[in-house]
Amino acid sequence: MDTLFVTTEYDEPLSEERMATIRKDLPGICQISSEQEVNALEAERKSIKIMQAKFMVNKIGEVYDKIGKVYDGIISEIVRFGIFVEIVDFLVEGLIHIKELAGENCFHDESNYRLIGKTTGNIYRLGDRLKIQVIKVIPEEK
Repeated sequence: MDTLFVTTEYDEPLSEERMATIRKDLPGICQISSEQEVNALEAERKSIKIMQAKFMVNKIGEVYDKIGKVYDGIISEIVRFGIFVEIVDFLVEGLIHIKELAGENCFHDESNYRLIGKTTGNIYRLGDRLKIQVIKVIPEEK
């Protein structure tokens, strides 16, 4: 646990009564402060995701400039229904659904953070690099 030290110069020391009030109130104040910081971080993450989605569907005239293009990606998360891949050039993350992994039926090896293709034996691991093609962009809706 981190400790917060508040230093202020006083001409005279705080009274015992004031110190008792501070000791009583400080844990609650710190809890509220921590909760607000978590809320702010979550709001920041959501706003970044929204801007990333807007970036990925940027129009040049009437052409979507990133849809259909191929990029280098890194597997950033593996879940039972697919893999999340971060595009290296843009640090934008997206899902490749298990049905879209070269059309193969995969087994989710949760304890080893990987998907294994039942027909091809292809193994998709956390941190693996691969080429991906952006086929659509769906902004996070919450």
